[in-house]
Amino acid sequence: MGIIVEKSYSLKHCLEDEVDALNEVSYDYDSSYICDAIMEVADSYIPIYTGEVWANVENIAEYVEDAISEGVADINSGLISIFQSGYYVFYQSLLYDNLEEISYNHVANKINEFFDSISEEDTEEVNVYGIQEEIESQIEYIDNNNTFEDLNGIAEDIIERIKEGEFNL
Repeated sequence: MGIIVEKSYSLKHCLEDEVDALNEVSYDYDSSYICDAIMEVADSYIPIYTGEVWANVENIAEYVEDAISEGVADINSGLISIFQSGYYVFYQSLLYDNLEEISYNHVANKINEFFDSISEEDTEEVNVYGIQEEIESQIEYIDNNNTFEDLNGIAEDIIERIKEGEFNL
């Protein structure tokens, strides 16, 4: 179990699988642009069965309207397709709204994996708050055009500095 506390996501409380989508972007990608991962995950969470589409469409009505007004939905394609476009806009919005948390959690997870690989005794003198502040500082300028390799590089840099004792109490 890692010692770096991960950030809580800002949920929209519209759909039951919001955390799953956010975790997928945070933890399941190691290479690609962040924006590509967001689009891929948003697309993969669109329900494909008619019953599933209808089941929650009332919860994402404003996103359906956004999909129509933004030209994402083809209004000549039928209700199911329009609603599916609303789901895409919803998930895309959810993921972009949590970009900072996704980036932070990705880096924190990599650092926690390092801590899991060493003895508990070696972690006792580590300044956890200093590491958390450093993650915050390092991800400040990360945006959707960065890559997960960039985030991994931040984690690797911090891990190297932990090994050198920079974050000891």
